[in-house]
Amino acid sequence: MRIYSFAWDKSRPLERFSSRGAQLAPVCSKSKVTEINCIYLEPLGIIGNHEAELDKLLLVVRGHASVTGAEGQPVRVGPGSAVYWERGEMHETRAADDGLIAIVLEGARLYPERNMPRWLRGQPGSK
Repeated sequence: MRIYSFAWDKSRPLERFSSRGAQLAPVCSKSKVTEINCIYLEPLGIIGNHEAELDKLLLVVRGHASVTGAEGQPVRVGPGSAVYWERGEMHETRAADDGLIAIVLEGARLYPERNMPRWLRGQPGSK
């Protein structure tokens, strides 16, 4: 057994995309097209609007955020929420006043719909 840390003190500042108050703690990389990271956003921190280089799945662990996708319409998410952006989709994440901790998976093709139900009625593709 091996034990590793992705704690905040092992993270580094995330400064791309006009981000502020954001830290990134890499978790693992299977290849150049698959990464898992832990994101720490301080209260009211932001990861600025940018294009997803790969499919991206943000898994909210603690705190709340307002997220936008291609539609530009902000949606509030919290613990247990999984936000999926397709490759090429413009998106932004803004932490609420309680900050945000999330795990982010990025890969060539992710299929969250195979395992998780959509929870937010009125979203594109929801039932």
